[in-house]
Amino acid sequence: MMRLALLVALALAAWLLWPLVARAHGDHAWVPRRCCGPGDCFPVEIVPERRGDTFGYRLPDGDWVPHTATQPSLDPLGRHWRCYSLFPVKLPRPGCVFVAPGGS
Repeated sequence: MMRLALLVALALAAWLLWPLVARAHGDHAWVPRRCCGPGDCFPVEIVPERRGDTFGYRLPDGDWVPHTATQPSLDPLGRHWRCYSLFPVKLPRPGCVFVAPGGS
């Protein structure tokens, strides 16, 4: 019974706080919610790089993402963005990578 009350309280708190969380995207409000939660996206520098027959981008931590796995960045300042998803868990690889026009 106590566990059910706790779950109901958490669900109610999440529902009441969602408008605040939704606005927390700040300057990357254009990022689709399926890519990340608040605070999970940040601008990055990318380096265009070809691996074999595949064109992609090297990220600052050394990860490489094929161009076909990226999405266009809608950042008004023309920045590239990397996001991680917190649901269901934080992934050890990029959740979404957004590349600005020009790609470098």
